[in-house]
Amino acid sequence: MNIPCIKGCSRPANVLLIRYLAITCCLAAGFSGLAQVKDYPFAKLSDQDGLSNNHVNVIFKDRKGFVWFGTNSGANRYDGYTFKVFQHDDTDSSSLEDNLVEGIFQGPEGKLYITTGLGGVNVYDPVTGALMRHKAAYLKERNLSPNGLVSIVHTKDDHYYFIYADSGLYRYDPGRGAVHIPSTVRTPGGANLAITDAAADRAGHIWLAYSSGILQRFDTRSQTFSLRTAINQRAAEQGNYGYKLYVDRKDKLWLFAQDNLSGLWDYDPSSGGLRHFTRDSGTIRLSSNNVSDVVQDDNGYIWVATDKGGLDILDIQNGTMRNLRQSDEDRSLVENTSTALYIDDLGTVWVGTLKKGICYYQQNMLRFPLYRREPGEPQSLPYDDVSCFAEDAKGNIWIGTDGGGLIYFDRRANNFKQYRRNNADANSLGSDAITSLLLDHRGILWIGTYQGGLDRYDGRNFTHYRHSQGDP
Repeated sequence: MNIPCIKGCSRPANVLLIRYLAITCCLAAGFSGLAQVKDYPFAKLSDQDGLSNNHVNVIFKDRKGFVWFGTNSGANRYDGYTFKVFQHDDTDSSSLEDNLVEGIFQGPEGKLYITTGLGGVNVYDPVTGALMRHKAAYLKERNLSPNGLVSIVHTKDDHYYFIYADSGLYRYDPGRGAVHIPSTVRTPGGANLAITDAAADRAGHIWLAYSSGILQRFDTRSQTFSLRTAINQRAAEQGNYGYKLYVDRKDKLWLFAQDNLSGLWDYDPSSGGLRHFTRDSGTIRLSSNNVSDVVQDDNGYIWVATDKGGLDILDIQNGTMRNLRQSDEDRSLVENTSTALYIDDLGTVWVGTLKKGICYYQQNMLRFPLYRREPGEPQSLPYDDVSCFAEDAKGNIWIGTDGGGLIYFDRRANNFKQYRRNNADANSLGSDAITSLLLDHRGILWIGTYQGGLDRYDGRNFTHYRHSQGDP
């Protein structure tokens, strides 16, 4: 892991780690009976933080550690602090072809390929930090098309495969450009059936999803198509269903389509096993049949983004499903319609939503629990205006307040004891306004107050030291 530098210097990879340490809590994700926000506390980003549009279509983290968000109003590059927005400009030939960003992929030389609603391919150069002005010429020199890019797959043998909807695969070799590998799946009329997504398995072979529901494997060693299967094959005349594909760490294939309300398929190529998850049948049910994205986290759980059903989390090992939804709690999911999911190299789960921007969660991040006065709750902090504190040998905390006296927090018992000024009691605190605290090497607490002098507390008695005009 690269170590991020402080704000103000050039930021290397994983710059978000600084922000992570400032906002989230060290809580193990699990399928317990605790509240979902405690198990999955989400941090949030939206247009209030600089995001160009709260409708997020795609999320991607590049090799330099920047997280990219494709929205309905351009591409956003996030460095952990601020967003840099790339949008279309009629007067600038190097700007995005269209503001509706649908795909972001990393290719050779670290360049990003950004696809938009108009179907064009935009190329971002990380060296210059800008989109290429002559992208069409750049792609043509490499035998690549400027339109119809579906995905880029980087295989174990360090080759890049550019997958296009209508023309198949292009295997890219540095110095030689791309070699075309035509698709072999046809419609009943003989035309190429549209490829809608692609992903690599652990062996480096590429799986292709087609608009009819067919899955096909391309063997990158033999450079041949070696396996074809139909999980939910539909006639090509019924249209393009936009099937999406995810390959998990055990090489199981997860197939879904946002536009046909058909749920989620889990297919094991090694055994031929097939499961179909819906909201209407089976022992494990989805919260919605409209699935928009799938990822697997570091615990092996499968996260399923849905339309209006929140997030479903499938524990494959135990065969259980958990649902996360938006609630009034501060760190809940911000919206029940999720449009994009992404797991980065730190294990962070990024969630794009339809109308409310981004949520993200990392199970090993630090967060600050908040202690404050809760009216009607006797176990809460007695007074909110805190000015200072000191830790004793037992790890418990003495808290000085500005008006609420002295408070002792027993961390193990999780309770507070308050000491106040009482004019009728000489063995009480000298003032309720405390400015400083110090525990000396003997464990004696010294208390600086506002207009009440200096107090010394040995655990039983307060000794007062005050100014006397006649006593030098």
